[in-house]
Amino acid sequence: MILAGDEFGRTQQGNNNGYCQDNEISWVDWEGIDDDGRALTDFVRRMTAIRHAQPLLHRASWRDGMIVTWLNPSGGEQTHEQWEDVGANSIALRLSRADLAHQDVWSDVVICFNAHDGTVPFVLPERAEGVWTSVIDTAAPDGPEVVTAGGEIVELAARSLMLFV
Repeated sequence: MILAGDEFGRTQQGNNNGYCQDNEISWVDWEGIDDDGRALTDFVRRMTAIRHAQPLLHRASWRDGMIVTWLNPSGGEQTHEQWEDVGANSIALRLSRADLAHQDVWSDVVICFNAHDGTVPFVLPERAEGVWTSVIDTAAPDGPEVVTAGGEIVELAARSLMLFV
């Protein structure tokens, strides 16, 4: 969820009760957006457009046949023990819908999350189409796309997310 100003990094100076402030803490300074704020706004705009364009990322029904698979960085399905590991802070999510396969939209994505303060290697799952291509990389929003085969390792930067199609 995004609140007015989140898209350009407005923090309310850490005040989570800004609604009760009638001063600079809660006011939105639309004129004072810096280059980082504009870059974040562009990124949020891009993410919003992707979500809107891709049915796989917004569900019209919970009965759409989507297959949800949680993966560990080694590429295998997340086990009960891994869910219970308090030190684990990297995971991947695979979303697949067979009914979207022959349309001009994504039918299979992997989203890798790395909350760790260092780089974490992720093994992407095998797939019939062969390769995975990065569409989003929060560590390098304007960087080149990464193309890799299933079963190969992708280095995920610290505190970042990558989405592959």
